[in-house]
Amino acid sequence: MFLGFAISLSMLGAGVSPHTIEVRAGESMGLYARWAKLDMHSLYARTSLRWNERLRVARKLPLRLSADEKARFETAREAYHKERESVHLAGGSRDHTVRAGDNPWRIARRLAVPLGAIEQLNPGKDWRRLKIGDIIKVPASRISRR
Repeated sequence: MFLGFAISLSMLGAGVSPHTIEVRAGESMGLYARWAKLDMHSLYARTSLRWNERLRVARKLPLRLSADEKARFETAREAYHKERESVHLAGGSRDHTVRAGDNPWRIARRLAVPLGAIEQLNPGKDWRRLKIGDIIKVPASRISRR
């Protein structure tokens, strides 16, 4: 009985603590598994998601990771997003005229560019005061959809 209890604790991920992440554009469970160096079944077991449930941007996702897994995950995640944004910044920029209903997230989504790249191209811009007709810089290149 004691042996069975020890085995079930190790299968549940003893030494693992909860970590909440906010899903960002371009992320997937496959990337999360790669960054945490876990197989997909282990990853799903450590989240509140059902198998093949879609991720939504800005969703808060509880993910149980050990301290090492968390550090590896965060390092790989930041490197991924920095590389993704730098590709768009290297491709130059173009002007974009703000339309009715626009906000930075909608613009980024509609143009298929990272939000961080738009923010970097417009330093000092107060996004709460965005008005119809404002001209902002956006990356000239789009995210490739593979």
